[in-house]
Amino acid sequence: MNIDEDRMTYDLMCAISEFACRPTKNMIVNDYASLIFLNQALAKLFNKYFVIDNIIKDYHRAQKMKIRDNQNTLNNYLKNFFNNRKLINDISTSYIKNFDQKQIQKYQYFKNLRHYSKQDFIDIILSYYSTFGNNIYNIVKKYFDENRIQTGFSINDLENSNDDYSGLYSFIIFLQTGYIFGELSELNTMNAGMLVHELGHAVDSETFIFPQQKNISLFDDYLSEIPSLTFEFGFYDYLEKNHIDIIGSNIMKNINYNNYYSWFKVLNYAASLKEMIVNTEGDIEIPPEEIDSINKMISGILDVTIYEDSEGNVLDQECVIRLRDSLIYALGGFFARHLSLMISDDNKEFLKILNNIITSRKEATFEELIEMTGISLEDYISGKLIYPKMDTDTLVLKNRYEKKI
Repeated sequence: MNIDEDRMTYDLMCAISEFACRPTKNMIVNDYASLIFLNQALAKLFNKYFVIDNIIKDYHRAQKMKIRDNQNTLNNYLKNFFNNRKLINDISTSYIKNFDQKQIQKYQYFKNLRHYSKQDFIDIILSYYSTFGNNIYNIVKKYFDENRIQTGFSINDLENSNDDYSGLYSFIIFLQTGYIFGELSELNTMNAGMLVHELGHAVDSETFIFPQQKNISLFDDYLSEIPSLTFEFGFYDYLEKNHIDIIGSNIMKNINYNNYYSWFKVLNYAASLKEMIVNTEGDIEIPPEEIDSINKMISGILDVTIYEDSEGNVLDQECVIRLRDSLIYALGGFFARHLSLMISDDNKEFLKILNNIITSRKEATFEELIEMTGISLEDYISGKLIYPKMDTDTLVLKNRYEKKI
């Protein structure tokens, strides 16, 4: 699958023109980074490159505006994190305890994932999304029909990329659309799930962010991954239910469960911190004496690189970003797994609940979002609905691989 060169070139020309003539604060804050990424992708794919360094007249002012907004979003994220730390601690403690008691293994038998032809790969994804009605199906189909998906693309080769992405959805709100990039070296169940996940971001953007002009910050909206993770988990259940890849789908669910365990351990430690500092500018900071210990703990659990400044000091912003990643994928994944279990042959009720959550997640409290699912807070924290499902998913793999452990 390859991106249409003419379409991407034209989209970037339109976006650059808008930035040059009518750059708004929202465009600078929300779209400029995407413009840079897509321009770099254009250069890598087609050996084309727009000179965009000076498209914003007051570039230095724009940079200061972006930096200030980044600090505000980090600050808002920390406020959300610390204000919800009791609930986060309760959920993470529950998950870790259940995981440890069940001694859930990690089954990384990727060679047993089903492989597909290109047409079957696309058809299965479209068939899955067709169960959610014409609106969502047509959004997903458009990304295939208009060649907005690029496979064989290593995102980490691009300039200034420090993150390990297997897939990425990049959009510009002004264009009301975006593009999906992924390595997808093999057309197997793992990469089908990755593409379903990124297409979930596209559905989220085109049904919510674009039409309502909602500015969803990746830092203070710690539930931004809920739609994509819900569709991804639902896809694995779909493959199992329809006997398309029973073993492979459960392998991928098991990998997600294990990843959440690591992220919840990070959150469980961080949520136990009792204090935070409010500096003279009113910003919330992690206590300096805690930054090194948090980062060492994160590095050990997640096996990630912790970045330092030129003098070897751990960057507090990097610490916040790692906490944020743990929060959106662990807490978001936990929430998404609950939602995915509501997917059925008739998805009208599920879509109603999902829509209410998507349209309310910016303003509603986490407890209010849980209430929208119809699940009590007690049952949610205790994992009453999803822990039994984790058991049955794991049992499929135990019965297949227990002699190999």
